[in-house]
Amino acid sequence: MRARAIFRESWRNFASGASGSVGVVLVLSVVGGVLGCLDASAVGTAHQEVQQYLSSAADTRVVISTGRVSPSACDSLSARADTTGSGALRDSGSTRLPAAPGLSISTYEVSAGFVSLVLTKGDQTGMVMSAELAGRLGYQTGDLVETSSGPVRLSGVFDWPDDGRDARLHYALLVSSESVPAFDECWARIEPGHGQAYYDELLSATLLATLDAGSNVQLGQVNNTHGKDLSPSALVNDRVTKLAWLAALLGGACIGVFAVWQRRLSLSSNLHAGARRADLLATVLVEDLFCVVSSGMVATGSAAAVLAFSPFADELAELLVRSVLVTGWCLLGFVIGSLAYAATTRESQLFRLFKSR
Repeated sequence: MRARAIFRESWRNFASGASGSVGVVLVLSVVGGVLGCLDASAVGTAHQEVQQYLSSAADTRVVISTGRVSPSACDSLSARADTTGSGALRDSGSTRLPAAPGLSISTYEVSAGFVSLVLTKGDQTGMVMSAELAGRLGYQTGDLVETSSGPVRLSGVFDWPDDGRDARLHYALLVSSESVPAFDECWARIEPGHGQAYYDELLSATLLATLDAGSNVQLGQVNNTHGKDLSPSALVNDRVTKLAWLAALLGGACIGVFAVWQRRLSLSSNLHAGARRADLLATVLVEDLFCVVSSGMVATGSAAAVLAFSPFADELAELLVRSVLVTGWCLLGFVIGSLAYAATTRESQLFRLFKSR
């Protein structure tokens, strides 16, 4: 048969439903689409877990050693590729402001780098205040704050939610200082997934040498409610649905085998009528491609709609690609299964299949 004749025959079989195309398209769309959405949702959940870890400051590591932290060494950590901010801090007691004479406010001296850890925009020097404290006192960025030593301009206001992170800064003043030779703590926001030993070694390098062998050093996190460490790549690679592609491939192959099994009498009859096996397989392949295109469009459109109204809508493009890849494995399995089973069809099976129909 010529290619045009094969195409016409395949299209008639597909359009008329003689090849069971309606059922095949529906089942393929459901299986491929559901498995694709499940895998995309699992990846989206992993991304949300990483985002929650980062937004809660769980990736901020701390070394504490009274009077031993070098401000220059601590601030310089932010120059590393895996560190997005670092700075030193020390407790300088409490402050009483004329605006609230009965209120004792925790005050900390910090290096310039520390302000960038808590304040994403605005002046990185001077005095900054937690949002909770600023809200109670009625201050905004740029206001003059009356202190016992005179008015000081408020450089910025930083958010410090009560989500398990170090509660000391929830209600505090931070004052940038360049004259302090040594601080008590070094904080560094380090990319997660490196392991505790790596963080300890990195932060310990910011400590000044001392002759006191018993000097106390503590290492930890600003927020440990989400675990000591987290590997973004491991969360994605170890997700429950990581083998969804294989399930889709096998499921598609089973659908392909079943689709041809239902038509084995018709295929055997064509061989008996003189059709060449190559033409028969070519016809099945073209019919499969019609089913694949139709199922792919239905599954992709359905997945896009589901993901658009899911909690992962912000990552729609990336997650839709993952869903489509899984659906693609299902469609590939369908083609492989149908062609493999069609290749086993024999003319000699005709009368047995006819009697058992």
